[in-house]
Parts: sequence; structure tokens; C-alpha cells
Amino acid sequence: MSAQPTFHALPIEIDGLAMECLALRALWWPQERTLFVADVHLGKAESFRALGVPVPAGAQGPTAATLDRLDRLLAMRQARTLVVLGDLLHARAAQSESVMGPLAAWRARHAALDIRLLRGNHDGHAGDPPPHLGIEGVDAPARLGPFCLQHEPRHAWTLQGRTHARPLAAASEGRATVPIAAKAPKPVADERGAEGGGAINPGIALSGHVHPVIRLTGRAGDRARLPCFCIADDEIVLPAFGAFTGGAPVQRRPDTRCVVIADDQLFLLG
Repeated sequence: MSAQPTFHALPIEIDGLAMECLALRALWWPQERTLFVADVHLGKAESFRALGVPVPAGAQGPTAATLDRLDRLLAMRQARTLVVLGDLLHARAAQSESVMGPLAAWRARHAALDIRLLRGNHDGHAGDPPPHLGIEGVDAPARLGPFCLQHEPRHAWTLQGRTHARPLAAASEGRATVPIAAKAPKPVADERGAEGGGAINPGIALSGHVHPVIRLTGRAGDRARLPCFCIADDEIVLPAFGAFTGGAPVQRRPDTRCVVIADDQLFLLG
């Protein structure tokens, strides 16, 4: 019996655009060489320790592990732009040398990268990164091409029961293509008014915030909580990118698909 293929990327189509879900917990827009990540939460362990919570440092702390994953991501895809969909820093305590030092060293290695931070709820408490890091902070919602960038999801995603996942079908070069196609919603009225008709297309929402995970129970009774992408007709919710983040189980509605991440493998729920 041949070994189960490993999939590092899952091509999807979003309103006619070619995109990829990456097993490193990012969304890739090859046409614009743009990577999207959500909920990085740099400095969370340091913030907990500042509050007296005994979080062990370990051989490689969460900040270093998260920046290492960003390095791997950028080595995999030659990105021009990195968009963080909220919560780059966890709290004000993250503005310490133990976090800002490694972040500055990482930024120096990727000086040509355009980085945009869509401010999330934690960014409001933590504050923007220091200006010398060259990370542009913008408020949500923000428009980028056909996408509406926001931190909090457009739809409610709630606790679900256990379910089974099936692996993606094998394809050449360890890749798979599945018929996931999000579509842009109908234009809606813009409360501020819009030039030439007073209506805008709100676009496909890209969001994070909920740290989506799926709870799985195998046929042998083993259980797992795995991060996932949640894909609806008009929205994609990204998994939390940070190495020290929890997860909230989400409900997969009939009109949604979930791409589940297990190490370097991607699974399609269905």
C-alpha cells in the first residue's frame, strides 16, 4: 500500500481568482504575490508571564516559533506583500525587547516585504508596532482588490459536534484541486454613498479572530482538535497563525467547506 501523499497547498477558486490554502496556516494570492495570515499574537507568552501566569519558555519560545514559520512561509512563496488580518501583537506587554528584538531581526531579513496590519481587537490594546519596523496599520474593514479585509468574521461560527474528515484525492506533484469556489455577494448599499450609483460590491470577506478548529473523532475512537480554513460563499476565515494560540470549535453549515490542517497535510471535510 502506498503512503498517503502530503499536501502543502490546496488550490481553490475565489470568484474566478486562483488562490491557495497553505498548510502553514496562510492564504496565498499568487496573482498579486500576497500572503494573508491572521491572529499572530506575538508576545502572548510574555504577556501571560507579566501577569504572573507560569508559562514555560521551552527551548524555542512561541515568538521564535511563529517568526520561524513566517520565514518558512516566505521561503515557500516569493511574496511582495504580507497582510495580517488582525492581532499581530497580543497585548501591551508584547512591546518589550524580548519580543520587539526578534521581530526587528526578522523584519531586517525581509526588508523589501510590504507588510500591512489590519488592526484587530488585541492590536487596539497592544498598539501598533514601532514605526521603524515599517508595518502599516489600517483599520477594518479595508478593501484590497476584490476582498473585504476584516478581523471579525462576517458570519457566526459556533460549536459543532464531532465529524469525520476524508483526505484530499492525490494529484500530481503532491498537489490537489478540489471544487471550492467562493463567490462575491450581490452589491449592497453603501451607507456613506458611492460614486456613480450609491452601491458597492462588499467583496469576499477575509477574516480571522475566532481561531477556528475542528474537533474530529476517528473510527478507532481517537480524537483531535485541528486548525482549519472555513469557506462560505462570501467569506474565508483563516486559522490562527501564532504558535501559542487556542482554538474555538466551529460549526460547518451545509453551505460551507472546511479545509483542515494536520501537520503538513490538508484535508477536505465532506
